[in-house]
Amino acid sequence: MNNHKKYLVDVVRTMLANEDSTIESVAEEIGDLSKLKMLLAFTYAHYDYGDKQKLEDRHWQSLIMLFENVRNYIEKTDKLPFNFHSYDEKEIEILEKIPMSFFRGERCNDLYKLNSWIKHIKIALNDKDKNDPRVVFKLNEGGELELAVLAQDYPGSLWRITGTCFEHEVDIAQASGYVIDEPYNLSMDFLKIKLPPIIRVRKILESKYGVDGKLNPDEINKIFIERLDRQIRDIVGGASDICCNPREIISDISARYNMDCFGGGRYRVGLRFSVDKPGILYSFTRILSDVGEITGFKTYSHSNGEITDSFSMQSDKCEDDLRDKLDEYFLRK
Repeated sequence: MNNHKKYLVDVVRTMLANEDSTIESVAEEIGDLSKLKMLLAFTYAHYDYGDKQKLEDRHWQSLIMLFENVRNYIEKTDKLPFNFHSYDEKEIEILEKIPMSFFRGERCNDLYKLNSWIKHIKIALNDKDKNDPRVVFKLNEGGELELAVLAQDYPGSLWRITGTCFEHEVDIAQASGYVIDEPYNLSMDFLKIKLPPIIRVRKILESKYGVDGKLNPDEINKIFIERLDRQIRDIVGGASDICCNPREIISDISARYNMDCFGGGRYRVGLRFSVDKPGILYSFTRILSDVGEITGFKTYSHSNGEITDSFSMQSDKCEDDLRDKLDEYFLRK
């Protein structure tokens, strides 16, 4: 029981309580609902009263979220947060293929936002065969700028998005991604971004596109976003290369990795690092694309300032071979 209690807290500290792979693996490990309830009680008693290293409020929230998600999974009551009667037959077909973890996120916490994303998904599916990704910029409730790219899923589409952001000096503060299964094969990547300082925006527009940098800041930022939009669509839609060596970018970064195997070629790889710098997410996504297909990802931060990029992957490599490759990439073998 003590090992399971530690296991539950270790899972909570990853802040991946809404991810399908996390929920499935915890349900498999714990097995039944009575043990899950007992673990929640023991964890509360140990870490709130007995243990010197207390859990933060965000971890308690994540623990409750994990408990509810695993309980629903075990009881087979993990339901979509809307009524199917509101949608037509085609929309229902699409909704049933979207990963459940997408609906647990902040983009679907009210019906208006959910319907907005369904419209974007339908447009992206209509344009998918034209190699013209759907690119959306939105301000979220916290005033942060989010970039969403909905495009035909293929190996390497993600690093082309993160690489284009890197080339434009756009900082990726947080990221997550999902894939809508066959027959749709649509990737949905969401990046919370920060534009460069206005002086750098002017320089980038002048050097890359020949745009007059003397315009006022609002006009400059508008043009910058329009050019970034067009470039992402061209690079991702055309499967074009990006001439930035990912190994060089992270040559001074000591990333520590952990890997979970879920069977059937499904893996989760977490890369944890303490020194943040531009281009890290591009480097990780490009390197990992060499060993498998990234089917989902999330970036989260730790209380000590470290960051973890967590990737769900599908790979035809066995567990030992994949581990050897990751050792080669990240342990500098």
